[in-house]
Amino acid sequence: HLAGTISINLGTQLATYVGWLTPWGRPLAVLAESREEIEEARRQLVRIGVDDLVPAWGPVTGLVPGAPVSSYRRATFADLATERTESDVVLDVRRTEEYDADHVRGARHLPVHEVRDRLAEVPTDRRVWVYCAGGFRAGTAASLIERHVAEVVHVDDGFDRAVALGLTGCP
Repeated sequence: HLAGTISINLGTQLATYVGWLTPWGRPLAVLAESREEIEEARRQLVRIGVDDLVPAWGPVTGLVPGAPVSSYRRATFADLATERTESDVVLDVRRTEEYDADHVRGARHLPVHEVRDRLAEVPTDRRVWVYCAGGFRAGTAASLIERHVAEVVHVDDGFDRAVALGLTGCP
């Protein structure tokens, strides 16, 4: 992805997350793989009053010539189970009700819609694993966190896998 961008996947909740996580009242650059994705994003965003869009589509390295690119690792709960160290931080970015019902043992709670405002609470000198219920919110949170920490890992997996692996048990 382009360094410094926020990753919010195109889907039914795009407008919700853009409304929560992007600065209001400033032009918004929407990057996508196709013109059709740009038009779908535009339809959703205009419904919440975001109509000052700068669209760009195509391969990420060609969207803004010379712009720095960045990436972070995607992993599964099985990877978390086998690779997590005591110094690692695990962040649960789900809603409070989800976290209270069950979460990975030792995980800190930081709802995705609060990440931008609470970045100071995320340690910068340790590996940070980020998870949610299915990977969508974790990817968005990882994109916000990755420019502030030494290493971020996006757990792109279903929470039911964490339960099946015995990583949870914290009602």
